[in-house]
Amino acid sequence: FKLPDGLSYEEGTLIEPLACCLRAVRRAGVGLGDRVAIVGAGPSGLMISFLSRLSGATLVAISDLVPYRLRAARELGVDLAINAVEESLGEAVRAETDGLGADIVFITAPSLKAIEAGAEALRRGGKLMIFAPTSPEVKWPIRPNEVFFNEITIMASYSTTHVETRDALEILMAHREVLGKLITHRFKLSQISDAFRLAKESKECLKVVVLGAT
Repeated sequence: FKLPDGLSYEEGTLIEPLACCLRAVRRAGVGLGDRVAIVGAGPSGLMISFLSRLSGATLVAISDLVPYRLRAARELGVDLAINAVEESLGEAVRAETDGLGADIVFITAPSLKAIEAGAEALRRGGKLMIFAPTSPEVKWPIRPNEVFFNEITIMASYSTTHVETRDALEILMAHREVLGKLITHRFKLSQISDAFRLAKESKECLKVVVLGAT
């Protein structure tokens, strides 16, 4: 896809991840009145929170271990930003939904604990969308009895298509000021090692961009 006039290469780095998140939101069927919970407030989790609201969700809750990310989530407009060290996502969501739970839960953190925490926040008949891979050796002990009687739908979304890529570009153009805030750090090409180090080790960053020569 060719970048439209006025959209910078820096902003263009948001298109692919936004498209992947858009596909996940569409596959999960987020719609008007849905109550959505998200495990993980990194760039993907924050994009999903934004797209869920754009799709009509009336409650958007997100949990993370990192206060910096939770502050970013609040600035983006989530209803509940939950510190997973201090509070259970499931308990917090049920307190806001008269004990029912979330209609859709997105897992954007690549761990079994994240999946289990998300499953606890789900209502009967809800959908659990896995949007992050665990290590290949990780196994998830599912209780088929609970899945059956609670009518839980377990699904996953990986990558994107040209359809979501085109639509993500349009969404980015319409909301570039808000989504652009997800880019928190910028590095020159000569500083690429520093960029990767920051992205891997720092708890106070979201999307890190390496800018080529201009």
